[in-house]
Amino acid sequence: MQPSRPSCPVVLKPSEHTPLNARIFAEILDAAGLPPGAFNLINGDGASVGAQLTDHPDVAVMSFTGSTRAGLEIGASAVRRGARCALEMGGKSPCLVFEDADLDQAMEKILAKTFPNSGQNCNAPTRILIEASAYPAAKEAAQRAAALWTLGDPAQSGDHLGPVANGRQFDHIQTLLHGAMAAGATVLCGGAGRPDGMETGYFVKPTILADVARKAEVVRQEIFGPVIVLQPFEDLDDAIAMANDSEFGLA
Repeated sequence: MQPSRPSCPVVLKPSEHTPLNARIFAEILDAAGLPPGAFNLINGDGASVGAQLTDHPDVAVMSFTGSTRAGLEIGASAVRRGARCALEMGGKSPCLVFEDADLDQAMEKILAKTFPNSGQNCNAPTRILIEASAYPAAKEAAQRAAALWTLGDPAQSGDHLGPVANGRQFDHIQTLLHGAMAAGATVLCGGAGRPDGMETGYFVKPTILADVARKAEVVRQEIFGPVIVLQPFEDLDDAIAMANDSEFGLA
């Protein structure tokens, strides 16, 4: 007997910059015996293939993770067709650290959520808000935690960070770093420029910045790289106000 036609098929279009993990996922589903047509994979850029998919009348629900610009276009397409959509369009998530915290443990755990995948995570906590009385000690703890992270060839096994996805992203990160440093930010580790001995590839130094103005670009923009900003707060109300002072949704 032929398997019945799937009642709710899924179509995945990964980023044209990072297509290989989606292909591996498709191979896993096929090997697991998922019925034909239940999962479908197409590749291409957003302007052509992505637009054809989001404008198609048979697509009832769209889920998107990516840039604000692309998400707004997809949302507009959904409104025109009366389709449902769920959009994740970047983030600038904070972590709050109070003076009674184990600072070394806190910094190690936060960096473990931010630096993997070279910081290319929409929910990465790239702002660490620290109670002012603990701020000097927290900066030292952050330096110790960051020293545990190294860069390396992503084709080799091991506990190290690879490059960011492409040259455009590398340039975006460098622009934000140069701007912050020019404005007087303290570089606790990392910083702008290529790492020593890594002139090939888009490697970004794992970076922690401190003493940054609250309205600085590096504080307000999504970086999408291994970069964290430390900021002091006075009390809980101040911390909540700082956390919410963002155009992005929070994780």
